[in-house]
Amino acid sequence: MKFGIILAPRLLTNILLLSPLFVLLPRLQYNTRMLILALDTSSRVASVALLADTEVLAVVSSDDARPSSERLFNDLRLLRTQVSFEMDRIDLLAVANGPGSFTGLRVGLAAAKAIAEVHGKPLAAASVLEAIAAQADGGVPIVAPFQTAGRGQFYAALYRRPSDSPMDLRLVNTEAVLSPEELLLMATRGIGGAPACLISPAPQTFRESCADVTPPIATASPILAPVIGRLGLARALRGLLIDPLQLDANYVRRSGAAGTWKDLA
Repeated sequence: MKFGIILAPRLLTNILLLSPLFVLLPRLQYNTRMLILALDTSSRVASVALLADTEVLAVVSSDDARPSSERLFNDLRLLRTQVSFEMDRIDLLAVANGPGSFTGLRVGLAAAKAIAEVHGKPLAAASVLEAIAAQADGGVPIVAPFQTAGRGQFYAALYRRPSDSPMDLRLVNTEAVLSPEELLLMATRGIGGAPACLISPAPQTFRESCADVTPPIATASPILAPVIGRLGLARALRGLLIDPLQLDANYVRRSGAAGTWKDLA
């Protein structure tokens, strides 16, 4: 299910305060080094990052109970104290579009949409699960990233990696909400019987759910903005930019999820 994003007046005011520049038509500028602003508000551990191509120049993360909107703009201000930049110098915006926290995603996507529209910047969206999968060892051909979804369930997907590049990932199935047993079965079956590497920012949640079965689980960083930035760059270079008006969150739901991967074995 997808929901449209409504930009709150206060949120738009915060965006406008960042810079007065307004450009109507965003266009990807192929500079020697592209400056990328990346946002992730999909979970409690929110983060923002500034990259020059794939190099991380600065990153700020927060993990507390403050409202997502307050944390995001505070983190952006802290980022600009670490490395001075103006919004008109940004070449690309990259944002995590889910799955994840309903409220958190709305805030991050609304901010990305507003920045893109106010400053006329191109925009790329990337999956949270793909950002987790990208952190798996480059030699792993099949990856099963997962993230906690609450109520003892997990957001999960299956990716194959056709090359040694960490960013070269192909989604095999539909992102889904799975029980611990379904997640374990998906990873065990993998693709054509070849098992997948499990990876998550919170592997302990799965181990606690399946105390009697402890498969190897790689640990991913919960600070996803740097990876979102790299994935956004890869998409932009392939021409996979998104119109801010079409930007939507990927709110993965339970219904019909389990049946999307069982035929892969």
